[in-house]
Amino acid sequence: MAEKMDVCIRYRHQIGEFVNEGTILCYVWDAKTRTEGTEVRLGQRVYQLLPAEEPEAPKVATWEQGVERRLSKFVSDGILISKKRSSGLDVTLGIQQLCDIAMRALSPGVNDPHSAIQCMDVLSSLLASLALLDLGVPHAVDGNGHTRLYAPRRSFSYILSMLDSIRRCGGSDLVVCRRGIRLFGDLGAIVTRAERTERVPAVMTQLELWLVTSKEKFAEGSPERLSLEELYEYMLRGIEDSAHVRLKHETSGVKDAQDLEMTQKEADADESAEIIKDISTEDASVEGSSSGQAPKPP
Repeated sequence: MAEKMDVCIRYRHQIGEFVNEGTILCYVWDAKTRTEGTEVRLGQRVYQLLPAEEPEAPKVATWEQGVERRLSKFVSDGILISKKRSSGLDVTLGIQQLCDIAMRALSPGVNDPHSAIQCMDVLSSLLASLALLDLGVPHAVDGNGHTRLYAPRRSFSYILSMLDSIRRCGGSDLVVCRRGIRLFGDLGAIVTRAERTERVPAVMTQLELWLVTSKEKFAEGSPERLSLEELYEYMLRGIEDSAHVRLKHETSGVKDAQDLEMTQKEADADESAEIIKDISTEDASVEGSSSGQAPKPP
């Protein structure tokens, strides 16, 4: 419909954000991509293509207000406004809830770091899945390549930064620091092996922030700090190794598998021949040493 009206729509709010009544939800403007029918103004195109308002709707004073009301209803139908957030549509809600549970577990009144680590385990699995996915299309185009719709999206670095609250609250706990370094170390290896190079810097930034926090909380030369620095170096080596442990192209991979299978078959055949040879030698020695009839093979 936006292509028919030759308009471009830009939404201002991301999924899960709170909006007040009366705020601006989006902008709509004339794209002016057509060469024919340029004499037809935007208001006329909107009035002709969009359905009329309901009979029970309040009457408008001017024709321009009627056009604006039709266009407002059209663009508002493209979004869902609810009184509460939905985890099925907003992935950041689930991440925020897990971070909130972890922070409560790390509060002085509760002091349950293992519950926080369980939350970090779930977050690690969730982030590993998100790291391999595209986080939505920021704009939609028509058949001619003209952009018709803009929609803001949260970046991968923003999603990772949602775990900063856990780092600030649990930075003084050794097991939490170790889990945070392992979380982003594993994530760095995953994005490296998947060749999502654009996401590696964001992961490395979070990994370094956990190391900086641990250096602030633990004294230099202490066993806790030495163990965290050792773990950090270990995770770095894992990320570096992930850049080399990649599967080859499909054709060469199939050929390598076939060569390996043939080599295994040849090895099995040689082993079987050796076994048969050993059995034959053993039977001959038994036959030569026995005075009676040789036993028949089963």
